[in-house]
Amino acid sequence: MSIVVYDNSGITVIVDAGTQGPKGDPGTSTPINYAVDYLNLTALNIAEKKATLSAAPTSPEKTILDVITGVAQKYGLDFIVSGNQLMWEFLGLDGKLAENEQLRIEYFI
Repeated sequence: MSIVVYDNSGITVIVDAGTQGPKGDPGTSTPINYAVDYLNLTALNIAEKKATLSAAPTSPEKTILDVITGVAQKYGLDFIVSGNQLMWEFLGLDGKLAENEQLRIEYFI
């Protein structure tokens, strides 16, 4: 397993190179790419009701969103992802987020 951290952008990308098989068998090497973005919301994010992720999730419905000062949010009820855009207009987070709040978004890439 290897971990790459990009401090200046607030992005942590974790790459899992696979698992070892039984009794020392080298096992498979199927990479799993996973990203964790920390986003500080701007006035523009609040006005547009969306934020840009560092990459487009391969399975948007498996995206995990936590408001750092709040609780975990539910995909499809509180937010959605389209391409690399995290959006909350007309959803549960609409009207509830504020400038300078921090979001943690986890997803497969």
